[in-house]
Amino acid sequence: MRKIERYILQKIAAPFIFCFILISSIYIVVDLSTNLEHIIKNKIAINTVIFYYLYSLPRIIFEITPICLLVAAIYSLTKMNRANELTAMRAAGISYFTILKPYFTIALLLVALMFLNHEKVIPHSYKKLKEIGYILEGKKKQTLHKNITFYAEGNRIIFAKEFYPENQLLNDVVILEQDLNKRVLYKITAESAHYRDGNWSLYNTTIFKLNPQGTGVEEAITLARKDYDLKERPEDLLMTDMEITYQPFGSLLKKISIFKGISPEIIRRLTIELYHKLSFPFTSIILLFFGLFVGLNSRQASLLKGLGIALLIGFVYYSLDAFSYSMGKIGLLPPPIAGFFANIFFLTIGGYLLLKTIRS
Repeated sequence: MRKIERYILQKIAAPFIFCFILISSIYIVVDLSTNLEHIIKNKIAINTVIFYYLYSLPRIIFEITPICLLVAAIYSLTKMNRANELTAMRAAGISYFTILKPYFTIALLLVALMFLNHEKVIPHSYKKLKEIGYILEGKKKQTLHKNITFYAEGNRIIFAKEFYPENQLLNDVVILEQDLNKRVLYKITAESAHYRDGNWSLYNTTIFKLNPQGTGVEEAITLARKDYDLKERPEDLLMTDMEITYQPFGSLLKKISIFKGISPEIIRRLTIELYHKLSFPFTSIILLFFGLFVGLNSRQASLLKGLGIALLIGFVYYSLDAFSYSMGKIGLLPPPIAGFFANIFFLTIGGYLLLKTIRS
């Protein structure tokens, strides 16, 4: 790496870190003031509160990283522009490619980290956050989930009156096995279902084979125990309680495969969420184009001014992103367009403005 690139990286790092600390601190203080009543009322230990906000950090990082990079780009370029450093670099024969390379290098690194954070860290931290949330609200950790319903592979619908995750146990189970036309071929009832050594076992089971017209039972078999080929694990059942916003890509893809041919509405919602998850990490690069354009055309360096401009650009971006996302959910935009519309729009405008600035 050339000295000039290292120098520019140093110029970016300070405002990025400062902005990250500022925004995350504001978020935590505001959220803490909201939860303060519960914390005092339920006499929550300090270490529990600390862990609650530590587990909140992955989600906070994911949401504020693009804005922090935008602020860093605007402030660092404006500061160098005011000190005529950019003019000196250009006079020394340093190309805009070399000057802007550190910005795009950091942006690409942040994109990769955001993908990793969303796929590996946020799902785990969300579960922990939910558990501590029960403590903050004065509730016991949820060890019983009632009236569980989920779709399983092979066009199967599973109902359970009670689900005990720690014991890997389902009580009062009803399984409907369907064909591709959603006709129920078999109805299976079981007093309980246990998950042991990677396999499900049904106890006190009755298997009803229904006739093709669905008007009656052709055959019924009662078994004390039956090993059942159900691919879903207990942790997969818990994922049904997790907001799809925080679920990893693999889980969404699996749900799309399971619901295919069963519910077009659910498929559309899941597909839009998948495309949105793919598009959002690239926000750092998309907004960077605007940050570079503003920085190269400004000479009044102020961190607060940079933050203000960044928040304005971010507000417009997130508003457009939320609008296209909503249009997709109600079926007015195809899922790929709904997920990537804001990125495509801002990339087109930002890229044009940056290229125009460089050429002029």
